[in-house]
Amino acid sequence: MENVKDKVKNEKYRNWVKSTLGIEQTGRALYEYVENKFSDYTHSKSTLAGVSFLDHTELFHIRNGGCFLSNLSNNVKQLKSPNGKGTSKSKWQWTGSCQTCKTSFEKILLLYENPCRKDICWENSHKSVHSITLEWAIAKMFMPPGNGSKNTGPKTTEPLALFQLIRACKLFKIDSVGQLEKLTEARNNLFHSSDNHVDEKDMKDYFQYMDELLKNVTEDKDVDQGTRDRVAKCNEKIEKLKHSEMTMALFDDALKLKRKAIFDDFEKSLSENDPDALKELLELAVKTVAEIQELKKYADEVKNIDSYKKEIDELRLEISKGDAYCSVLIIILTIIVASLFRIYFS
Repeated sequence: MENVKDKVKNEKYRNWVKSTLGIEQTGRALYEYVENKFSDYTHSKSTLAGVSFLDHTELFHIRNGGCFLSNLSNNVKQLKSPNGKGTSKSKWQWTGSCQTCKTSFEKILLLYENPCRKDICWENSHKSVHSITLEWAIAKMFMPPGNGSKNTGPKTTEPLALFQLIRACKLFKIDSVGQLEKLTEARNNLFHSSDNHVDEKDMKDYFQYMDELLKNVTEDKDVDQGTRDRVAKCNEKIEKLKHSEMTMALFDDALKLKRKAIFDDFEKSLSENDPDALKELLELAVKTVAEIQELKKYADEVKNIDSYKKEIDELRLEISKGDAYCSVLIIILTIIVASLFRIYFS
């Protein structure tokens, strides 16, 4: 079995860490961009053709205290076509009594890029009136299942959800479908990996997809220049990550991101009643938690050795001043450090 020392020196493992952190930072780079898009929509600022804006009364029904979100999943029904599959936007029907909410529902439905391919997850925003903004309540409807009450804004949103949101909603007209699909696949490969290894070529491909996506975002003239500049700076940091030195903290961050993603996927599989996926994710979760604990123990041992090294350096300074007692101490500490190296790093 590969020990921690071998893992952190393994280039494929380091590639996995960099790729995992890159995916996470790509998601963060999209936060403000996504928020601005929905803010423009609710304030009727979007320049996209064919967008039906919500008027003040409709927005009032969606905001805190309104009736739209309070019983959303119960008021929306899915109609089936004769062959059992939905074939058009008419497969969704509003069954509630409020006509204003019905109009809001129809306008939001028009934002969906392809309702035949994936269903809008109305449940994500059901009864979320007191925990999130108006804009985020609408945005969550375009995300995959599992982005309900725990998702209170961009900072609690996993990159996968943002990738699907951008693909699914017509407010985003950037030409990045290919990159989004590839990054979604990359995310799943990284977080479902059994050995946390990524080849050099795959890592370079992942970073290329991130770069292309964020560059397309910076070219979207529908958002303000300040937002685009900040996305560009985030992209520069992600590019530097590819060539950065690895620290124990970065290894720890990557493993914790994997743990969170596994639990998110576990909830999704639980809602879909997929026992095979649940079993696989549970095994990955147990293994990942064990790796985090193993890494922490290793990091603590490294800190202890660094502490001894610091003491030796301080004692050497005292020796240079002619302190014989310090000479004895430095010999003892050197023997201790040498022993620790043999125990922890052999």
